Amino acid sequence: MTDRRELMLSKLRAFAIHLCGSVVIICLYLLLVFLVWYPYPYYEIEKVWEVIRVVIGVDIFIGPLLTLVVYRAGKPSLKFDLTAIIAVQLSALIWGATVTYTQRPAFTALVSDNAVFKVVSASEIDARALADPTLNISPWSGPRMVYVDLPYDQEEYVRLGKENLNNGREFAQYAQFYKPILDHRDEVLKQAIDIRQRMTAFPELRAMVAACLDRQGGTLEDYIFVSVEGRVSLGFLMLRRDDLQVVDALLE
Repeated sequence: MTDRRELMLSKLRAFAIHLCGSVVIICLYLLLVFLVWYPYPYYEIEKVWEVIRVVIGVDIFIGPLLTLVVYRAGKPSLKFDLTAIIAVQLSALIWGATVTYTQRPAFTALVSDNAVFKVVSASEIDARALADPTLNISPWSGPRMVYVDLPYDQEEYVRLGKENLNNGREFAQYAQFYKPILDHRDEVLKQAIDIRQRMTAFPELRAMVAACLDRQGGTLEDYIFVSVEGRVSLGFLMLRRDDLQVVDALLE
């Protein structure tokens, strides 16, 4: 009975150590995701939890539980077993970090002839084509608001349109036409929706808008609402009127 008790205690100690280490690593990963790559409301717009759930499931639940099962001090294959478990955890973490990093929202772009902001992931653009150095992105920069100032030349516009059809691209992905959003503030304000009119047509929006104002403070006059299209979500972004920064969102 004493041997069984000692075995169980050693298993629980190994489980606890493995669990604590896994939790620390996952917390660091989640801080990077939610504070840098997908700050609110982008983690809601892009539904990033679909990937994170897999990583958490493997790294916090399956890994430590497998250690609880296989651990026995002095076991000949213990080192191999623990190495295999950690390798599986690292694989899940690397996969999740790679997906969330490459698919992170690098820009929220408004095309000059469109009324919908498009969330553009880092993998969808060629950052080397950015003409404005102030818009350069890095692993530590969050999504930036930009205006896509398409060429007025009709022939060039038609050529780009044909290129879109052939390559499956969108105008929002042409980084060479990106301009700081505040340089085109008037154009953005023209694209804003009349949120009061929408609330009259769709009464369910009233509670959502009221909740946004409770979180952000101020009145409706302090903000504008613009349509947004993410990879998996549609809705309205709530922008501060003075600096056009995203502060909240109304999502389907």
